[in-house]
Amino acid sequence: MARADFRLVRLRGAQLNDIWPLPTDPRRPLLLGRRDRRLAAPDIDLSPDRRVSRRHARLWWTDGEWQIEDLGSTNGTLIDDWLPAADRPRTSLAPGSTIQLGETVLLLVSPDWHRLRGDSLAIELEVSPTLNLALAYCAPLRETLVSHLVARNWSAECTAAARLSLSLGPFGEAETRLPALEPGQARALTARLHLDMEALEARVEGGPCRLRLALDDRPLDGEPIECWVLAHNEWSAVEAHWISLASFVQPNHPLVAEVTGRIGHDAPVERQLAAVYRHLHDAWHLTYRLEPPTANQPDQPVQKIRLPHQLVAAGGGTCIDLVVLFAACLEQLGAQPLIAVVDTGGVWHAVVGGWRTEHGGSPAVAVGDGDRRALLDGATWLDATGCVRDPAYRCDLEAAQAAALAHLRQDQIVFVLDIAAARSEGCAALPFAGEPVLSQVVRLAQKAARAQAAGARTQLGTVVLLLGLLASGAPLTCRVLADVEDAVARLAGRLPAAGHPPPSSLPPSRHYTQVLHLARAQAKQEGSPLVLEQHVLEALLEVPSQALSQALEVLGVPRQVLRERLADARGAPLAPDSELATFLSAAGPRSGSGSSSHGRRARR
Repeated sequence: MARADFRLVRLRGAQLNDIWPLPTDPRRPLLLGRRDRRLAAPDIDLSPDRRVSRRHARLWWTDGEWQIEDLGSTNGTLIDDWLPAADRPRTSLAPGSTIQLGETVLLLVSPDWHRLRGDSLAIELEVSPTLNLALAYCAPLRETLVSHLVARNWSAECTAAARLSLSLGPFGEAETRLPALEPGQARALTARLHLDMEALEARVEGGPCRLRLALDDRPLDGEPIECWVLAHNEWSAVEAHWISLASFVQPNHPLVAEVTGRIGHDAPVERQLAAVYRHLHDAWHLTYRLEPPTANQPDQPVQKIRLPHQLVAAGGGTCIDLVVLFAACLEQLGAQPLIAVVDTGGVWHAVVGGWRTEHGGSPAVAVGDGDRRALLDGATWLDATGCVRDPAYRCDLEAAQAAALAHLRQDQIVFVLDIAAARSEGCAALPFAGEPVLSQVVRLAQKAARAQAAGARTQLGTVVLLLGLLASGAPLTCRVLADVEDAVARLAGRLPAAGHPPPSSLPPSRHYTQVLHLARAQAKQEGSPLVLEQHVLEALLEVPSQALSQALEVLGVPRQVLRERLADARGAPLAPDSELATFLSAAGPRSGSGSSSHGRRARR
C-alpha cells in the first residue's frame, strides 16, 4: 500500500485536529512533537499536550511499511500499550497500531477507515472499497467487508444503549446493539453484513453505493462512505482480494462439463491439461480479445472476467479468462489447479498449471517469487493463450508449455493462486451467474430451424422453431407429437414465404425472440444452467403467436392438449440418459471442488 494511503487519527488528546494525512514526500522522516517558536514546526504537531516533547519521535516509510522511533523523549513512546526496548527503539507499525505520546493517543489507519458521529458518540469502522459476488462467496473476505467497528464515547457523560444499523442499499444490511458507555470508553462491536446474493448476481455493471449508518434510526454525521458494487463477473484485483479469483473458477459450469466429458479423471495432471488444451485448440474457435470495458471505473484495480458462457458468446477472451476456464476443467477432473500471474514488464500475464502429485500445506495465495523451483519442478504449466485462433498467439501444446515455463523462469511472479487451498479456506466457486446456456438439443433445433427458414425463404418464427425441434429429432417434441402423421411436412407447408430480401438478412420474429427469452427465464428460475428442450416447448405454448395456433390446428393438436401432454412428460422420472441427467452426472461436485448450489490488470 502506498504511504499516501495512511493517516494518523486522534483517539485521545486535546488537539483540535482529528486526522493527520501522512505526507507523500519520501525524502525525509516525519517529526512528531510539540510546537516551539524557536524550532521548526513538527510535521505532526501535538500541541498543547505538554507531556509531548518538542522532538518526541520520528516516523518514516521503508520497505513497504511504516516505522517509528522515539527520539529520547521525556515520557517515552508506547506502541500498542508496549514500550519498545532501549536496544531496539525502532518499531514497525501496521494499520490499527496505536501510538501513545504523553497524554495523546494516535491510531494509524488505512484509507478504508471512516469515522462518523452521532451526538457524543463516534463510530469508527473499516469498509472494503469494493463488493461483488465473488467476495460474498469467499469466507476469508466476507468478514472484511465491514471490520474494526468501534464505538467511542467522546463526552463527559454516560451514553445510553442504542441500536446501530448499517445499510448498503439493496445489497446488504446489518444491525447490532451498542451498550451504554462510560465517558471516554470505547467498545469493539461486531456487525456482519447480511448480503443479498440475488441482487449481487443480477449486477451487470459496477457503480457506487453508499453505506449508511444510523443510531436508533437517526443517521450519523460525517463524510459519505462509498463502496463500489461490482458486476457479478468483475474481479477486485487489489492484493487483499486476490484469493477471490478462485471463486471465478467454476468446475460445475455446463461448458466445463462439455470440455471434460471425454477426459479421464484418473489420468495424470499432465495428460489432463494436455487434453483440455488440445480440445480447446482444435474444437473451439476462440480469439484473443481485450478485456471488456468496465463502466464507472472505481479508483481500484478491477478486471472484468468472462465466465465460460460469456467467453463463448464473445468468441474469445483475455489470458485470465482462458486460465480461469482451464483451472475449472482441471478442478472438475479432480486435479489441483494453479494460476500464476507474472509481471512481464508493466503488464500482467496469467498462466495455468496443476500440481503433479497431491499437494497439501500450500498457502492459497503465495505473493512474490517465493519458491520458484517448487513451482517449476512440482507442477505442470502451459500458456492458455496458445489455444486461440490468432496467428500471433496460436501454437501447439509443446510451445504453450515452453512459453509458460519461460514466464515463470524469467518474469517477476506477482502471485500464485492454489485453487484447492483457496477452497479449503472457504473460497467457494460462484454459482452459475448470467444467462443459462442453450443445451445441445436446443442448439441443434435452432440449426434445423435456420435451415428450414432458408429453404422456405422465410424468417425465423415460432412455427419454424417447432419445425426445427421436430426436424432435428428433439426427443420430447417428437414424443408429445408422436400421434401426428407427417408433422414435419405439414408444418413446412404452413411456412409463409418472405421472398426478398434473402432470409439471412431478416431478423427473427418478435414471438421467436420472446420464446427464447421466456425459456431462459424459466431455466434460471428452476436453477438449471441449461435451457432445455422442455423450457423451449413450454415457452412456445405460452407466447401468443397466431401463426403457431393456426399451425397446431392443422396438426389437430390444440395448445391445451400439448400443455397436458408436456405436463405428463415433465412429471415422469428423469431418464438416466436424458440431457439434464447426463449433465448433472458429469458436473457433480468432486472432492476439492466448489459448490454450484444455486494496481495492474491480469491481461496481455
